[in-house]
Amino acid sequence: MNAKGLGPRVDVLCFGMLSHCYYMVGGIAPHNGGAKLDDAYDGFGDDGAIIASLLHRWGLPAGLACTAVGGDDVGHRLVKQIADLGIPGEVRVFENLKTEREVCVADPSGARTFWQQRNPKVLATLDTADLSMLGSARMLYVDWYDGEPIQRAIEEAVSLGVPVYFNAESHYDDEELVRRLAPLATFCQVSLDEPGVEAGEQAARIAESLLGRGVSTAIVTSGSGGCLISNGSATAQCGTPDLPVVDGGGAGAAFSAGFIFAHFQGWSIEKCARFATATGSLKCTKMGFDHLNLVEIEGLGASISAT
Repeated sequence: MNAKGLGPRVDVLCFGMLSHCYYMVGGIAPHNGGAKLDDAYDGFGDDGAIIASLLHRWGLPAGLACTAVGGDDVGHRLVKQIADLGIPGEVRVFENLKTEREVCVADPSGARTFWQQRNPKVLATLDTADLSMLGSARMLYVDWYDGEPIQRAIEEAVSLGVPVYFNAESHYDDEELVRRLAPLATFCQVSLDEPGVEAGEQAARIAESLLGRGVSTAIVTSGSGGCLISNGSATAQCGTPDLPVVDGGGAGAAFSAGFIFAHFQGWSIEKCARFATATGSLKCTKMGFDHLNLVEIEGLGASISAT
């Protein structure tokens, strides 16, 4: 069904899994042993839901088209959380499902270890998620890990002339995935997960490859190594600020939200890169996302050097 003209007006529609997430900061317990728990945070994911919540809070209209939740207590809590935040989009409750859960533990270095459920029956509910908000949207956000269901959303966006932001994460070398989806994406974000890798020559090669496949803007992140963003005519590369790291969980989603917000301000590639880097970096300094305010992000972004 053509979605044009339907649904509440949003600038960005985020499409993907909705799960209950429990974040903890502490040591990683040895086998059959325990470890100190420093702090804990009860929230939701995945990346699309996090991005929608951040953009909505920053005043950029963003909606959510997501998987259904179960009729359990956790599911009803997620329905209330999304409704209380005022994010447009229906969170459907299927009584025969169990709400997806994720547990993420950040160790003293800030690095995360996580346990995640990906029930195919829950993921399949994306096949009937409401896409009507694409009728007014100026961008669709999708993640590679939501699998085949993202194809429907991407094709609908393309048919409506809506730009697609595709997060391929570390799967930039998955030839089948990139061949199939990169030509449909306006923005493609990938991550270099290898420890110690900097966004240098390898990032430049990856960006050039993505641009060659039809992507308009290639975004390559490498954690503490910074990022490289290129649209072919302009390229910006920047490092990360020296900040205390508490919890790196969700830093990639925060980066994406930062870039999307900056893009809709009409800023240059360089300013978008600095703002997105500042957003992801500030996320790592505390648990959760409530501390990510625009004034602090823009102030930090202005101090980040870019070439």
